[in-house]
Amino acid sequence: MINFIKTLFNNIFKRAVIFFSIDTFSDIEKLKNKRLILTKKFLIKNIDGTNINIRPKVRWEFGNNIYLGDNIFINYGTYFDDHEKIEIGNNTWIGHYVKFITATHNPKNMKKIFLPIKVGDFCWIGTGAIILPGVEIGEGCIIGAGAVVNKSIPPFSIAVGNPANVIKKRKITFPYLVTNNIYIKDKNGGKENIF
Repeated sequence: MINFIKTLFNNIFKRAVIFFSIDTFSDIEKLKNKRLILTKKFLIKNIDGTNINIRPKVRWEFGNNIYLGDNIFINYGTYFDDHEKIEIGNNTWIGHYVKFITATHNPKNMKKIFLPIKVGDFCWIGTGAIILPGVEIGEGCIIGAGAVVNKSIPPFSIAVGNPANVIKKRKITFPYLVTNNIYIKDKNGGKENIF
């Protein structure tokens, strides 16, 4: 029990330190860099990508099961319920208050079930979308604001609604804006900064 309380306190303290630190910087670039450094060091252990922009008030359960690629933008209030692996592909945008939920229950006996979530490259997940356990979102998808994704979405699809349904296909053209005014020149990842 004491180890549980120590772990709980340490996790709460780490989160408080991160958010306190974030709110005390004045220079926006220093702020973004410091936030990412602190997040990598204390909270999300599997950030292998570069050019990652995580906005304030992003929350997670453990941080050890979140895998981020290159050129990721995660907006305010996003929540990762990472009991199981959550993988976010390269060049993906995640809107405000998106929820990634990996835990559910067996309706027969209420036993907990944990299923992974995978989001492909070049995806955009709209504000307030909920991604449920076991879902795979294919490359190049757009998930509409407020959608509840309870089944996998095929690549290059636009899905909206509750439950999310594919309404049409999407074509990606290059150069493609990923984040921080950086464009991908081609699918192989050549980058250029236009500003």
